[in-house]
Amino acid sequence: MEEQKNQGRIWKMVLIFTVLVVFPAVSWIYLKGGLTWRREAISELGQYGKVREAWAVLENSERVNLLEKKVCVIHIFGDKPTLTDANRQIFETYSELANQFGTTDDFRVVSLWDGGGAQDFNDFYNQKKLPNEGTWLRSGGLGSWRTIMVNQYENYRLKTKATEVPEYFALSDTSGTIRRFYNALDKSEVERMIQHIAILLPTQK
Repeated sequence: MEEQKNQGRIWKMVLIFTVLVVFPAVSWIYLKGGLTWRREAISELGQYGKVREAWAVLENSERVNLLEKKVCVIHIFGDKPTLTDANRQIFETYSELANQFGTTDDFRVVSLWDGGGAQDFNDFYNQKKLPNEGTWLRSGGLGSWRTIMVNQYENYRLKTKATEVPEYFALSDTSGTIRRFYNALDKSEVERMIQHIAILLPTQK
């Protein structure tokens, strides 16, 4: 009987120790790991100039900047683009981003090109944007966009010693500041960009 009481006390002490010491310690380790991850992710974000406005005129004649207070993923497709394998992959990525973040009005994928674009390019673009059309934005005025994107991409490469790639995304925050560039055809880079998007998006109330 006395032995059973002692075993009961021991288990009670073990339970108290677990609740008061082990659980808080494990929670602290997970919290510390999360904070470390977030600090590392934020440290990868810089400031690489401002994106240009994308103005639209509403039915009441009011002019609005469609990129104002939006987190944006931006890519230059160039002049009269065709549906290359690279462009197809970029549209697939855009579609995944729109599906993941399109439920918020704070996110846009921005496609930049001048000229009409080849028929297969236009068809594929229109097909991909249908489910989340409000999240997709196309802009012309490639000259001024190129000045921003190309110059700041070079600035980013010099600062981070990143290897130059032919196809890249720019990620801008809600203030319109470009925070980082990513290899648009590298899966690991795109995954890191998704993590950065989640950090930059305003907290939903």
